[in-house]
Amino acid sequence: MRVLYATDGLPPASAAGDLIERIGARGKLEIDALSVVYEGFPSLRRLPLVLDPIEARREDALAIAEGAVARFDAAGFKATPLVREGDPGHEILKALNLGDYELVVIGGGGRSWLGAHLLGSVSTYVLHDSPVSVLVVHTRPDDPTRSKLLFATDGSEGSQVALDALVGFADPSSHEVTVLSTAPDAIMLMAPSAAPIPVMLPRVPEEARDRLRERAGEVVEVAAKTLNDAGFVTREVVAEGHPADEILKEEAEGGYGLVVLGSRGLGAVRRALLGSVGDHVARYAGATLVGRREKKVSAED
Repeated sequence: MRVLYATDGLPPASAAGDLIERIGARGKLEIDALSVVYEGFPSLRRLPLVLDPIEARREDALAIAEGAVARFDAAGFKATPLVREGDPGHEILKALNLGDYELVVIGGGGRSWLGAHLLGSVSTYVLHDSPVSVLVVHTRPDDPTRSKLLFATDGSEGSQVALDALVGFADPSSHEVTVLSTAPDAIMLMAPSAAPIPVMLPRVPEEARDRLRERAGEVVEVAAKTLNDAGFVTREVVAEGHPADEILKEEAEGGYGLVVLGSRGLGAVRRALLGSVGDHVARYAGATLVGRREKKVSAED
């Protein structure tokens, strides 16, 4: 698997590098460590990025990329430095569209709803527009040896993409995977309980809920078999409630180092108002891999 690791040398990016070392499968990953020299007219929040002369910023970016490569090389990974100039979000997406990457790993920005949806951040921008799977890391886990992974699935095509990314990225010899599927107890347009705009909708009738729980159990069994065949030890869990709430509850109580789930994609208006499950989990979990597989934009586009 070819991975693009985007780093600015700051703590969230460093935490993302830690996660690659802790979870990534040595011998399977080829990592390009990308650092971007910011160019252009900055907004107020990006003003510090252009205070230094351009040559100094280029030297800093190269040092950051080469430092990441040295770190990965020492840990047994194959890595290459990569430096680009421009807007960080645009340059990351450009690299993803031009290269044969299957995963981008990036440190997370602010977790607030306002910061993520109105002001934006590089990680949010990449998460929404990346043509490949995205791994967003906010913080290092309290336990740096944490090896439990959480795979949340609804049996959709997006979940299968996320499963493929997990199998391609993680080392099965040292990680246990909990496979979780959720049977919704209310109409699925309901927003997560932590969303800024509460939406109250009717509960699913009991007979239908029984069928949904049975379906969730079948989805878990299928995913667990795929992971077992790939060498992972698995644990199966069926929950009931809103998927985002149940995923974050399991993540908080189970002490997982990474949450993996698929993305179905949303229009800009609905995503801004309600958020998708992937958006919500990626904002609040410590580290989230969201499976994406979209048509890449050519250099001419």
